[in-house]
Amino acid sequence: MTKSVLIIGKPHSGKTTFIAQLYARLDVNNAALKLYKSVENLSPIIEALSSLSKGEEVKPTPTDKTTGITLPIQFGEDMVDLFCPDYGGEQINNIIENREVDEKWKESIAQSENWMLFIRLTNLSTGFDLSNKTIKPDLVKSEPSTLDEYVISDQSAFIELLQIMLYAKGQDAHYKNSKTKLTIVLTCWDEEKNGKTPRAKLEENLPLLLSFIESNWTNDKINIVGLSALGLDLKQPENKDLYLAQGSESFGFIINSRGEEIPDITQLISEAL
Repeated sequence: MTKSVLIIGKPHSGKTTFIAQLYARLDVNNAALKLYKSVENLSPIIEALSSLSKGEEVKPTPTDKTTGITLPIQFGEDMVDLFCPDYGGEQINNIIENREVDEKWKESIAQSENWMLFIRLTNLSTGFDLSNKTIKPDLVKSEPSTLDEYVISDQSAFIELLQIMLYAKGQDAHYKNSKTKLTIVLTCWDEEKNGKTPRAKLEENLPLLLSFIESNWTNDKINIVGLSALGLDLKQPENKDLYLAQGSESFGFIINSRGEEIPDITQLISEAL
């Protein structure tokens, strides 16, 4: 049985890092999920695996590159060939800006019943979002050249993206989506230190997006989690040494919807399916 998880995210949201860490955990049998056979083609993530083995951060996927890796995963007695696409995050920006998807994206959207939207909260661009109440009147009166007038906020962009995808999927706007599961993944969770649940963090930072999701998906098809694929900041020399000593597969964690920390990042896939 083949299932496709469509991982969606803007540049630097951590898609490739997660896929590489997911494979690393599965490869050493250090997870609840297992590989029931060898992966046939590792070329899409070989550079990412090499970087992690050296204790270095993963480089972003080039904009024009679109590849994918199929992971033969075993869930208890069940076996699933999980296909995870990998692509340059700028492709997401292009979809939003052009308000259209090409044939490859149409096919990916049509064939997937599980979407994972990766969002890095510390990288958000707020722009002049109506939900942002910190804009000062004197800033609004500034000269046009000082304002980023033509760039929408990330919050609006994510809503626009999901609307485009729902349309491409053929979802009837009169009904809530009860077929395609949406998992919101708040990445680089090790940068978050306030103890809030992922849903609370999403509501705090992107309230309009949360409202849109809950208005367009049935509750059983929504999941909001936190993810730290690396587990720590590799810019710190001592953390790089830990990676070199213990291996990248020893690090990373997720925060489930109840706010509980789980050291097994493969469970993110269990929750997404």
